[in-house]
Amino acid sequence: MSVTKEVEHIVDEMKAEKEITKKVIERIKSVHEKVQKREADREKYGELFPVFDVLKGYYPDSTKTLELSRDVVRELKQEELLSKEGFLKGSLRKEIRRAVREALIRGFGLGSNTDEIEARIFANLEADYA
Repeated sequence: MSVTKEVEHIVDEMKAEKEITKKVIERIKSVHEKVQKREADREKYGELFPVFDVLKGYYPDSTKTLELSRDVVRELKQEELLSKEGFLKGSLRKEIRRAVREALIRGFGLGSNTDEIEARIFANLEADYA
């Protein structure tokens, strides 16, 4: 291989790597923006965030979603389930799941994704309180 062809080959490889780098940087920026939005939402909604974050992905009506988030958190607080102990004891974990599920059904009716939504809300709450 001649030196010219070798240099051309190296330049082509560098151009390809530059394109890959640009794409990776764009993806990193996108993820960063999502993280910033999530943190802003967490600050804005406070203790409602673990519930609201899940519901907003399933239901477009943000007013009703926020209202249901308040209802879920209020009910869990009234039953004294939003504590570290609530997520450590098996019987209380079931009560938390029950309360979340009942609130979902009251707010939006029984849907095909109710189980999935309940599991995601529980996981978010557990991450915040356990």
